[in-house]
Amino acid sequence: DAFVAIFATFPIAIYMASRIGIPRRYVPAILALSCGASGAPYILSVHNIISMNILGTNAGAAPIPGFISLAVMEVGIYFICVNTIIKAMKKGETFEYGPLKAISQDNEVKLPNFVVSLIPLVVVFLLFAIVQNASLALVCGIIATIVLMAPYFKEHEKKGKFFQWGSKVISSINEGAVNGASALMTLCAAAGFAAVVQHTEAFNGMVGALFGISASPLILATVLCIIIVAFTSSPPATLSIALPMVAAAFIWTAEPTL
Repeated sequence: DAFVAIFATFPIAIYMASRIGIPRRYVPAILALSCGASGAPYILSVHNIISMNILGTNAGAAPIPGFISLAVMEVGIYFICVNTIIKAMKKGETFEYGPLKAISQDNEVKLPNFVVSLIPLVVVFLLFAIVQNASLALVCGIIATIVLMAPYFKEHEKKGKFFQWGSKVISSINEGAVNGASALMTLCAAAGFAAVVQHTEAFNGMVGALFGISASPLILATVLCIIIVAFTSSPPATLSIALPMVAAAFIWTAEPTL
């Protein structure tokens, strides 16, 4: 999910912004670039997984509109961010840590090659696109990350420090699990709230009035998703609620409502 990606990459974005001098208040906007990829075809995201489970589609369903929307979002967000940041920096704004703890820099730490760093991402992408199994793709991606990145921990460079190196690798894995659990709980909380909203009389009345309108199923589905997101602020929860309703009205019925 885009929220998980933003949550996980925030420290990296802060570090890069501090090196370039981008004002800190623009970091969330830069991280929004990951939102476009979350709904693209063949991307392992909760949006694709929900659609696959409910509608029975594959990971690459609707590739043409998917890639078009990805291009529009990414290009649009990029140019908006670049223009806004350049204007702010011309006015003299620069990066300030503020209440955040400054990230220490250690030039002696060996860092992996850029191409090597991309390998785990490529493994996840290819496995999910080919095998259509999210769990297998994630597990293989984690294993690839451990194998390729573990040698770059600083303690590994010191002879006779194997146990310190191993403990640091395990500590890094544990930290990733904790961060993932925190993001997952946030998503679950939003999904629970959405489930409560779904059973309210006002929501059911709104859905009934919406589906009573003579319009394209795609337009009705889009409007329904926009309304539910406004109520729940959770796109995954929105898909879990909206897709069964749309499918029941236009896909699963013997005589679809037009």
